[in-house]
Amino acid sequence: MTGTRNIIAGLDVGTTKICVIVAERADNGDIRILGVGLHPSRGLRKGEVVNINQTAESIRAAVDKAENICEFEIGSVYAGIAGGHIESFNSRAVIPIANAVLGVTEKDMIRAGKAAQTVALPRDREIIHTIPQAFSVDSHRGILNPEGKQGIRLEAQVHLITGRVAALQDIINCIRQAGLDVSDIVLQQLASSLAVLRKEEQEAGVVLVDIGGGTTDYVFFRDEIVHHTRIISVGGDHLTNDISLGMRLLIPQAEELKKRDGQALCELAGDNSELSVPGALYRHAPGRTHQKLCRIIEARMTELFQLLRDDLEAEGHFNLIGSGLVLTGGGSLLKGIDILAARVTGLPVRIGTPTGISGLREVIDNPIYSTTVGLVKYGFSMDSSHHSVITGSGGMLRGVKNLIDRYL
Repeated sequence: MTGTRNIIAGLDVGTTKICVIVAERADNGDIRILGVGLHPSRGLRKGEVVNINQTAESIRAAVDKAENICEFEIGSVYAGIAGGHIESFNSRAVIPIANAVLGVTEKDMIRAGKAAQTVALPRDREIIHTIPQAFSVDSHRGILNPEGKQGIRLEAQVHLITGRVAALQDIINCIRQAGLDVSDIVLQQLASSLAVLRKEEQEAGVVLVDIGGGTTDYVFFRDEIVHHTRIISVGGDHLTNDISLGMRLLIPQAEELKKRDGQALCELAGDNSELSVPGALYRHAPGRTHQKLCRIIEARMTELFQLLRDDLEAEGHFNLIGSGLVLTGGGSLLKGIDILAARVTGLPVRIGTPTGISGLREVIDNPIYSTTVGLVKYGFSMDSSHHSVITGSGGMLRGVKNLIDRYL
């Protein structure tokens, strides 16, 4: 696909949309978007494949659109992964330092990291990412690069993200059926964080919240380290279903109404006039007003942000969030959602759009492309001396070296 040019494609396989972005990195490191393909997603539910053929067809359609714009044939992609099957936890392991006089070596760090990966998992699960957090040498904790430090014991702390093998394989099979190779798979909220978060936010403590169609995915950073990831099984589709039931509309009509007239706060809805619903089978129905629509939306979004706050408090992270929340994904386009999120959580909130790229303006200014932009950034980071701390399954060696590179 690339010839002598440094070109990478990212593929976001979402519940409601399939997005493909083709990007090129110049010699000076600048990333330029060459093409984008967006197509409605079929065959997925809550981020998991329920119909391989339909999903593969949707992927192929999005790829064709991107290829027509950039005039390159896409052969392989960095793919996003999400879904309720994803689980994560922190792990740690202690090993003896091989030579107490010489101190910690890179080999010691790799051994400690691999030991932290050695956890008992059910047979139907596998590790997707191993993300280094910090090291400890004897009683000295929280060391980012312990190389050369003298001591007896070295402890590695890592964040492990796992997925159900069958669900992961389904996504890979769909991509291959669409005629593509898979360069790597990346958890979607981690990819989004590469596209929209600022370094100072990650230092002070920030939660990236990616509101998708089937799920809402978030990641908590502190001191530029991933401490917690979680997937909440509430997304834009649930909101559409609420509107469909509450206002007696078909799903496509409810989706259109949500996008056209939806507000996350009733106070922003204005008057209580009746809504026009194009294509509705029953044009005259009582109660289809702006206020009712917004009451439905506000109730569901309030529930989502309360679940988010409860989870952060339960994990002990809430009081460590110095920057606030960054909302991205298609759900962040809902008018007033940042105001509602701030009220429910009591945290500062901003809407995150992709940064650090040039090219197609429709991509740069729109949060629905955050995951896909992050995927191409991740892909370029794997071919660069400026590594990403996100590592694939079994990638602890690369992960440890990345962690060292970041802080030297």
